[in-house]
Amino acid sequence: MLIGAIVLYIFLAGLVGAYASRKKMGFIGGFLFSVVLTPIIGLIIVHLSSDKENIEEEAAKESWKVYRKEARQLEGNGNRKEALKKYEEALYHFRKREQLTEKLLPENEATEIEKKITELKGSLPQV
Repeated sequence: MLIGAIVLYIFLAGLVGAYASRKKMGFIGGFLFSVVLTPIIGLIIVHLSSDKENIEEEAAKESWKVYRKEARQLEGNGNRKEALKKYEEALYHFRKREQLTEKLLPENEATEIEKKITELKGSLPQV
């Protein structure tokens, strides 16, 4: 009887952990909360925690800045071809961020990137 109760308790904690795998805390966090605090309390904590999608969305919102920084470094090192690719990726992610946030971002940022793309395309040999 006691073994059956322990197995059921761990099984329920595992279910809470599986639900937590879609959350920021992940499977291990949800499972441990459930084992230590009971599966019901663990379920409540997991339910109130942030979704993974929100975290990924926040990272996507700032990714264009990373590409722009890399492009500037490459351009400074004289690697214009790779800088062009990074500027194009920065512009792509900038536009994607606008779609995610559903609002327009400062257009001067996009204009700066577009000018760099045009400038670099003009300076590279045509193939």
